[in-house]
Amino acid sequence: MKRIIRSVLTLSLITIVLANLLSGLINLAAEGIGKGYTYETYNGKYKFTYVPSKGGKFERVKTYFELLQEDDPHYKGTELFRTFERKPLQFWNWYSYMFSEEYSFQYRELSKGSIHYRGLEKQ
Repeated sequence: MKRIIRSVLTLSLITIVLANLLSGLINLAAEGIGKGYTYETYNGKYKFTYVPSKGGKFERVKTYFELLQEDDPHYKGTELFRTFERKPLQFWNWYSYMFSEEYSFQYRELSKGSIHYRGLEKQ
């Protein structure tokens, strides 16, 4: 019995590790190539969608937000939130949930209605 439990645990651990190493391919198959990550301020007045498959770096999200804060004093001291949840049952994304910058922001539900502003979105 101990041997069966040890085998099942070992197989589960190997599956989780391999799935996290191949998470890019799994996500491509499950969600397609154009998956985006949306971030916005608490009041929803600023919204930005980051799409990794378009070749941009995540640093752009922070850079655009800093530029917006410099251009518009109304945004000074505001915080950026991610509007997409972590899905704990998607074990192939666990590594990203723990170590990826995309998930480092606090979660907040996406607000409705906005227009584009210089590649950013502003309500």
